[in-house]
Amino acid sequence: MLLKALSEFARSRPEVLADLAFEMKAIRWVIPLAKDGALAGSGLLETEGEKNRGKEFSAPQTSRSKDAGGVAEFLADGLTAVFGLDFDPEEKMSPEKRRDRDGNNARKKEDFWRQIEEAAVATDNPALFAIGTFRDAFGGGFPVFLRFGPKAGTEKSREKHKWWVTGADGTEKALGNNDAFTFQVDGVLPLLDDEQIRPYWRGIYEEEVAARAKKAPRGICLVTGREDVPIELTHLPKIKGVRGAKPSGAAIVSFDKPSFTSYGFAQSLNAPVSFDAVSAYCNGLNALLNSENHSLAIAGTAICFWAKESDAATSFLAQMLHSPKPTEVADFLLSPWAGIDRQAARLEQFYSVTLCGNAGRIAVRHWLQSTVEAACNNFKEWFQDLDMTEIPCGGQNIKPPLAID
Repeated sequence: MLLKALSEFARSRPEVLADLAFEMKAIRWVIPLAKDGALAGSGLLETEGEKNRGKEFSAPQTSRSKDAGGVAEFLADGLTAVFGLDFDPEEKMSPEKRRDRDGNNARKKEDFWRQIEEAAVATDNPALFAIGTFRDAFGGGFPVFLRFGPKAGTEKSREKHKWWVTGADGTEKALGNNDAFTFQVDGVLPLLDDEQIRPYWRGIYEEEVAARAKKAPRGICLVTGREDVPIELTHLPKIKGVRGAKPSGAAIVSFDKPSFTSYGFAQSLNAPVSFDAVSAYCNGLNALLNSENHSLAIAGTAICFWAKESDAATSFLAQMLHSPKPTEVADFLLSPWAGIDRQAARLEQFYSVTLCGNAGRIAVRHWLQSTVEAACNNFKEWFQDLDMTEIPCGGQNIKPPLAID
């Protein structure tokens, strides 16, 4: 029922599934290039956004699974994809594991630059050719704005070596594990917004999905009930924003060990869901997690809540949960149905799911399906339970103000 409800939520809100080829992505570093591909200035531009993550941009996303490694994003990715460098080249591991990681790093870099080259030829975009020229300049090494080692001035200390990025102001900053890079050419920031490149990527994304669907096994979708539809082996996009899960995202449906399979079904064929339904429920859940009107973080968990048809009731509930004020709570207790059609609320379905993360997986801690009317009534009772009783004091009954933490 959870996946079906999430899928229906996404389909009832057209904006959720409007442009699946792109996702909001934090990009910290912008590589400024001149028209000829040479580095413009002495270092990189750091975008302003969440601390040590950078500003969020609408960036291309691939529909290909990254589980096997060697797959890069288009135009915006991390240290390994852009430069083929390992984030921790001094990490202790067996020779076999190091060889496998180095091979994956090389494949990921090759995939990143292959996409740039193909896009440049297909669009005849001068900026993309300039990026290719920049790549040729540093070849198998890495550019001057990257340095691996201790913090400047602490060469003799035992401080762990890191990658350092030189900014446009000449200062060095430590590179974060999830830092992403992108490009600007001739002062145009960012290339991600180029109206020639974005339509091109939409076409590539559709081709990726079609190619995967053509090769996929066919069966019955457990979410929609449709028969003879292509079944997703890995559910993408990953779910982001759940505490305890990887910042790059985690899966709510995942099978990667023989003990998790049955009757010989591999990966997500154990829970067959069609391409369309996977796209809908994954994007629907990400939309809920990104909305303050539909989600709340409490004690290491993420709580998402929504009504099937209307957002009016859930927006009000979210406001009361995020920043309750005593006067608003008092008004709600006196008139809980103000601004809400109670007759519709008796039939309107209300959903709530509590999630927690464990690295690459997301666990469902609690699932609730009710009505908006029941949710509002329970919400009213909860606030009434928090109310304080009157305290006898000097012959007078004094009632403390409603305390909301």
